[in-house]
Amino acid sequence: IYYDGKFHTVADPLRHFLDSLLSLGNPIGSVLDKLLIALTRVRVLSKSYEEIMSADEVSTIQLLKNIGFSDSMIGRFFRPFFGGIFFDPQLETTSRLFDFVFKCLALGDNTLPAKGIGEIPNQLAAKLPSDSLLLNTKVVSVDSDDSNSPSVTLESGEILKSELGVIMAVEQPAVDKILAGKKQPPPPPPPGQRKKPARSTVCLYFSMDQDQVPVQDPVLFLNGSGKGIINNMFFATNVAPSYGPSNKALASVSLIGLYENTADDDLRAEVIKELSGWFGASKVESWRHLRTYRIGFAQPNQSPPTDLMKNPNIGPGLYLCGDYMTSATFDGALVSGRRAVEALLKDRALALV
Repeated sequence: IYYDGKFHTVADPLRHFLDSLLSLGNPIGSVLDKLLIALTRVRVLSKSYEEIMSADEVSTIQLLKNIGFSDSMIGRFFRPFFGGIFFDPQLETTSRLFDFVFKCLALGDNTLPAKGIGEIPNQLAAKLPSDSLLLNTKVVSVDSDDSNSPSVTLESGEILKSELGVIMAVEQPAVDKILAGKKQPPPPPPPGQRKKPARSTVCLYFSMDQDQVPVQDPVLFLNGSGKGIINNMFFATNVAPSYGPSNKALASVSLIGLYENTADDDLRAEVIKELSGWFGASKVESWRHLRTYRIGFAQPNQSPPTDLMKNPNIGPGLYLCGDYMTSATFDGALVSGRRAVEALLKDRALALV
């Protein structure tokens, strides 16, 4: 964690005991804060998925204060770490999601697929008949005549009639567009409460020679200073060497928000300036900028009140899945897909009885 002009290590004591022991006296929280993290770990591990997702909720920031974490621990660790996970530096995200992610982190490791994130859908597709996928084909509408077999209209004008039903596995804005006027709109926010904005991010990627990488460990760097635009960064090739040629390294830098009024060149210049303060100008100035991605809908906004156990069925033969239906995580997206299929199969089985 970058704070007060230098880096301080925070580590999981069950995985990196020595590192965590050495971190007890650093300025990233007190010894009491570290004890509270251990107690939070015990608390979330004692709960089932269903209990977490249906528990009473507050914002994450309120939960952390209720637990008793110090302002320094919240500002220097929780804001950049969980703020980076939720794309929410104010930590307004529901405490349900905090507990779920904390439990996942306690139980498993952070990983990257060796061949890229696209291997997840590739793995799913490999189990299907080769002629069952229609790629690079845009859907413009899904229509139902109150039967259990909605039809799908493609951009080409072709209409596909479903046999069992339709599961829409797209992000929430796409659902709203495709089903415009065909599904009941969500209830308006209560008086005085604004509509929840989507969570956004900007990601910048840099390439460098291996000898220009300041560390070789697979660690995440957090900005705990409260200054600057960088939230977090890491060297992807330290985690998955397959993400670059043997003599090159890949760095990923994340900002929270879209920075719509800042040009790409200006963003890149500011990021390089901040990274130079972290690692030294002599190293960073040799890095080559590869690409900048602005992701307007990186996640749905899951600040309270939330419903993380939504019914996937929204009409005869029509089902939804995606992280906005459960938790805004990869786990949530996959779980929602399984639930949508299970609901469809159950409904069809009942219809045939």
